Amino acid sequence: MSTQSVAPRLLPVATRSESAAATRQSLLEAAGALLDAGGPEAVTLREVGARTGVSRSAPYRHFADKDSLLTVLATSAVTQLGDTLEGLANSDDPPERSLRAALLSLITIGRTRPHLYRLMFTTPAAIRRRRSRRRTARGICSSKSSHASSAPSRRDATGRCC
Repeated sequence: MSTQSVAPRLLPVATRSESAAATRQSLLEAAGALLDAGGPEAVTLREVGARTGVSRSAPYRHFADKDSLLTVLATSAVTQLGDTLEGLANSDDPPERSLRAALLSLITIGRTRPHLYRLMFTTPAAIRRRRSRRRTARGICSSKSSHASSAPSRRDATGRCC
């Protein structure tokens, strides 16, 4: 038997900032999954926190509100796309091939992550306003059609409410 003592192996301890960065990244990944599954309406800070396994208040330490969380998701996606485009622009490929690859990158995001794609080109508040206007317009059209009045219906040539 050996009488040599073995020093205990210490595991690296994450600093507070490293832990916060890891939590923030986990929150963003959970928000991205919720966004992909159900659009911006499916993303709530409470559900993001629950999926990440943190306290209810933890997401609010990283994001002021849902809009700021969605904005970070969109900004990150635009940054990643920009990095891809920069790589293509700096490649030795012919310009036509680079342009095609750039367009395919954008199309791929639109097809595989349509809610994120939409979010990349608008603000979360604008999405809510647009949906609110649609609901209001539908309400106007349905209330007009449900009442037998002499007022003309506000529908366009395709039958949709205008």
